[in-house]
Amino acid sequence: IDYLVITPKFNLILECKNLVGDIEVNSRGEFIRTTKYKGKVTREGIYSPITQAQRHLEMIRILRRKTRGNILTRTMFDKYFDDTYKFAVVLANPRTVIKMKYAPEQIKEKIIRSDQLIEYIKQLSQASNSEIFLEKYMYELADFFMEMHTPKTVDYTKKYAVDFHGLERKQPAGDPVNKAAEASDAIEDLPLYQDLRQYRLETSRREGIKAYYIFSNKQLEDLIARSPSTMDELMQVHGFGREKCQKYGGAILDIIRSHPEE
Repeated sequence: IDYLVITPKFNLILECKNLVGDIEVNSRGEFIRTTKYKGKVTREGIYSPITQAQRHLEMIRILRRKTRGNILTRTMFDKYFDDTYKFAVVLANPRTVIKMKYAPEQIKEKIIRSDQLIEYIKQLSQASNSEIFLEKYMYELADFFMEMHTPKTVDYTKKYAVDFHGLERKQPAGDPVNKAAEASDAIEDLPLYQDLRQYRLETSRREGIKAYYIFSNKQLEDLIARSPSTMDELMQVHGFGREKCQKYGGAILDIIRSHPEE
């Protein structure tokens, strides 16, 4: 997923495309690209970004449906899914010419240019009949997807021994390909990391909620990096609002204070 925008009324998947050439969407919803190079015209079909976004949407449906505890909540989730999860294809290249004269209406309304995005979201919000989400729910939803996210940390310039000018270079001896992964492993070895994770696990079991509702792995790493010592400092950590700090802040700060060396 390129972007997931969480708004007070719905969640919007954005499939961004920096397409080169002229794009035509025919009556069957197929995407056809025409390019010109050295006088030669090439016309070819391309994978539909609409289909790509729909598959992202289906993946989210499956993941979120699993969090529903019984058949009643799953039924309600299915009923209102299309109202709370939407998608759009955003064309990032201002030079791209797109022809949609014969495109189905349901495809036309899903394709916008990047400079139209803010207005597009406003229009969707005004047209939506959904109730406004609580801020707490919006943060919980964001934490859920962040927990699912696996960052791409590979340094390809080092992996393939190529510098930024495309010139080959010799890989230094002992130079790690993926320092980010090593740093992550080092954090997980810290006693503070283990204690915070254990607190999260025990608290989630006691309250009968998902562990990431308390704090996500990314927030756990931020806690260690910032090492807040007061409630005000804890509130500077992303995802720790006043309500979460009031509920869990005291215990979290006690754990951090018990590891002054880290």
